[in-house]
Amino acid sequence: MKVIQGTRECTPSDVGYEESRLGAVNEFFQRMIDNKVIHGVSYRLARNGKVFASAALGSRHYKKPDVLLKPETNFRIASQTKMFTAFAVQLLVVLIVDPVEKMVCSCVYPWVADWDAACNGRLSNVIWSGII
Repeated sequence: MKVIQGTRECTPSDVGYEESRLGAVNEFFQRMIDNKVIHGVSYRLARNGKVFASAALGSRHYKKPDVLLKPETNFRIASQTKMFTAFAVQLLVVLIVDPVEKMVCSCVYPWVADWDAACNGRLSNVIWSGII
């Protein structure tokens, strides 16, 4: 197991972390690499604003296993911004559809007799109960 250590500001014992646990962290990641779940990992652990562990294991790229990952390796974010965009859209739906849903229940769907029960669900539940 080739572990490349990065820079740290203090020792694990300085911040109340058991140093032997770092070996368990490295062994866990090494098992994941050996089982081909991941090809490499870089981590940094901090407590109370002080970095007490920084290390990297494995390769930098799955096509180039001989190029080792380093703690200071920069990663491209590629399409990871999609999850932030999806969250922003979901937040807009919650902020916009919920207030609209409360107004729409009482005036657009007159065939639903129990408005309190209908408005407790989502708008799609009200629409489908009216169509079917």
